[in-house]
Amino acid sequence: MTSSIAESASEVGTDSEESKAQDQATESGGVAYQDVIGDALTNDEICASYATSLEEFQGIIDRRAPRLQGRDEDAFKADAFVKKNAWVRRDLADRYDFVWNEQAQASLDSLSDGNTGDVSNLDEYLTASLSACEFYDKYLEQRADVRNLNREQQAVVAAAERKPWYPKSYRAYSPNVAYKFTDGSCSISSAYCWTMRVISNTGCPNGLYAELNVKNGDTVVGFTNDLLASLAPNQKGELEFTYFSNSRPTAASLSEINCY
Repeated sequence: MTSSIAESASEVGTDSEESKAQDQATESGGVAYQDVIGDALTNDEICASYATSLEEFQGIIDRRAPRLQGRDEDAFKADAFVKKNAWVRRDLADRYDFVWNEQAQASLDSLSDGNTGDVSNLDEYLTASLSACEFYDKYLEQRADVRNLNREQQAVVAAAERKPWYPKSYRAYSPNVAYKFTDGSCSISSAYCWTMRVISNTGCPNGLYAELNVKNGDTVVGFTNDLLASLAPNQKGELEFTYFSNSRPTAASLSEINCY
């Protein structure tokens, strides 16, 4: 074992601390890693494997971080992103901890020819061996970055789950009906008209009725209505509201929509 490895190992615990860890492992019914490998904390192969894992996770962070930027600001965009990128739903923090736990176990196995048995202080060995390889600070920094990235992923998933059932350009009128005004053409050229598109979440099997208030300024001067015979679930329907008047109305506003 090189002197640098020995010095790094001494930084993560004194002899008394190691004895305490061994005692705790024994009390818990497991074996302390110190009893399995002695002073041989690591070797060049283990350090190279650690370096590879750090590099691979850094690549994941570098690829994902810019792609997640601002994705939670729009529920519709978040939903589309999550559908195209299944990895967003996978817990990266859990994966990170799992991989490093496996790394620690594999390293112990390689140092003891597979005779590690049930090591109860595996996390302590990981800390000690990473320190011996001079990777512990990088590991802590990356672990924090992974958790931040995982929170960003969760925020995007939460935004996607807030996406309403109706299309983005629509407005909810009720839990079952959404609508939007459109620029459709009028079927009667001599009348004033407004067009609307509606959609129903669970359907309107017995029809849909909609009514607008016609206004001059802030004053309601009349109304107009239209209806559909039925709407299937998630089916869109077109409505045309006509109004006959000698004076041009300034606006029309939605008064009611009834789904039967």
